[in-house]
Amino acid sequence: MELGANHIEQLLREEDQEAVARDILKFRELYDAELEKEVVDPSLVFQLAWALVRSNNKKEVKEGSVLFQLLVDKQYRIRESLFFLSLAQYKLGDTVTARRNLKQFLRRFPESRQGNQLLKLIEGKIQQDAYIGIGVVGAVVVGIVGLCVAAFSKGKS
Repeated sequence: MELGANHIEQLLREEDQEAVARDILKFRELYDAELEKEVVDPSLVFQLAWALVRSNNKKEVKEGSVLFQLLVDKQYRIRESLFFLSLAQYKLGDTVTARRNLKQFLRRFPESRQGNQLLKLIEGKIQQDAYIGIGVVGAVVVGIVGLCVAAFSKGKS
């Protein structure tokens, strides 16, 4: 499973949501049927999780993330499960957890181009968020200084 950079970006903005919805429905029905028997094939869990993570619906992506975490805990298809868990966390905006899990992935699979590409995207988002945070703090400080100067000059008049 080696995905190129363009494929990762495509995964982040899956365009055929009708096909994704059909996959979710199909795998959820199979999953529910096996769940009633109390024995669920991990490959079916993987397929459902993957369909959910491809969704643009955050609730479904979160559900896929939870399923991938279960698969990681069971060491099932660990390479794919850990990568897609990180991808889901990134899609959900949890960049810190996504980066932590992806670094764990890259310790095991350092040659992974898609892992390294996703890490660049995650770190870029973290850096962008930091710049936004610095801008907000700067604006607040400027506002406070402006109020203090105004209050001080009004007090002298």
